[in-house]
Amino acid sequence: MKRTVWLDMLRIMACFAIILIHISVHFYYSQHEDVHLAGIIWDSIVRWGVPIFIMISGTLFLNPEKQINFNSLYNKYIYRLFIALVFWNTIYQGIFECIVPCIINKEPFITYIPKLFELHFHMWFMPMMIGIYIVIPLLKAIVNHKLEKYFILLWLTYHFLHTITTLNIPHRELAFSILDSFQINMIVGYSGYFMFGYYLSKQNINKNLFIIAICTLFISIILTIIGTFYYNDERLWNGIPFNIIMLSLSVFVCGKYLFSTYTTNKQANKKTNILSLITPNIFGIYLIHAFFLHLLWFIWNDMQIVENFILTLVYIPILTFIVFIVSLFTIKMMRKIPIFRKLC
Repeated sequence: MKRTVWLDMLRIMACFAIILIHISVHFYYSQHEDVHLAGIIWDSIVRWGVPIFIMISGTLFLNPEKQINFNSLYNKYIYRLFIALVFWNTIYQGIFECIVPCIINKEPFITYIPKLFELHFHMWFMPMMIGIYIVIPLLKAIVNHKLEKYFILLWLTYHFLHTITTLNIPHRELAFSILDSFQINMIVGYSGYFMFGYYLSKQNINKNLFIIAICTLFISIILTIIGTFYYNDERLWNGIPFNIIMLSLSVFVCGKYLFSTYTTNKQANKKTNILSLITPNIFGIYLIHAFFLHLLWFIWNDMQIVENFILTLVYIPILTFIVFIVSLFTIKMMRKIPIFRKLC
């Protein structure tokens, strides 16, 4: 199957960004101010990881050329996600929330069994994607009737207003209750990223739009860093804040503009071959990277090794690269076993 190079590049970047988020957030919780600030900076820079994953899926699934019936939707795509969710979540919760605490606290295993039914910290992505997959026929109907711009406009407007209500503005509770009273639940979730991915993939990204995206990217990062440091909480990270929306759209536009040139480059086939060694394993890397993070937290006591701002800024991406590479080679080995091919 012919690969789309710019989507492969974005997919790899998104996976790397998510691992970086899961590492930097632990530095964010450090009591040391320099380490805390370094965690804020890195986490704010790469909060586009999950949105880019969703936008890539929207690019592929909402393409009118991709025909999806209910049978393939549920028996192929949703089934694969569900089986992977059950398997990996049981492994993570069983080991790190049941067996390990049981041994450490010397308590009966049965007291930890309810933990098996809770989501591991990085597995929330799976049921969220299953939810989006369930409404794909509805989203495709919107695309077929040329209503994607209307959907996107409503989605952007809602999340802009919702982000405003999370800030320290006068009567914020009243503003939030008024906005929430409209109950437009269909357009308030991550499906907006899904739709935006398809919409932007069809646009011709010229140099002027690329420059605008670059400027928007840096402004979004700076505002997120300043806002997170000022409020000293995660309100500008969690959920779907408008600053992360603009950051994610900018990364997608920049990625499409920069990496699309590879498809016409003489080295395209060579680059595609290299990418094809990594991209089939991205889903597995996402699933297994948390295992190695648990090992790091156990060995290095929540990774509080350095207390220097510059060293921490350098240390976080290096640690991310190591986890990414180890996860890649682990998944490549696991996928050689037939039963694991459907699980990762």
